[in-house]
Amino acid sequence: MSTASELLPLYVEAEKRILKGQSYEFGGRTWTGADLADIRKERERLERRVFAEEQAAKGRRTHSLATFK
Repeated sequence: MSTASELLPLYVEAEKRILKGQSYEFGGRTWTGADLADIRKERERLERRVFAEEQAAKGRRTHSLATFK
């Protein structure tokens, strides 16, 4: 299991709690509703990473898309 696979459930749980109006603490930081955009952004990044790792484990090639800001 990769670090991304381990972190992803934490970010999903944090997002759920924040959406319910609660705060969530991990990594020595307390996350609140003001941090929801950051939580979602990191969750999406982790989902892409886990997907790529799963595809690589199956011997499938994955292609990355560049994100320009």
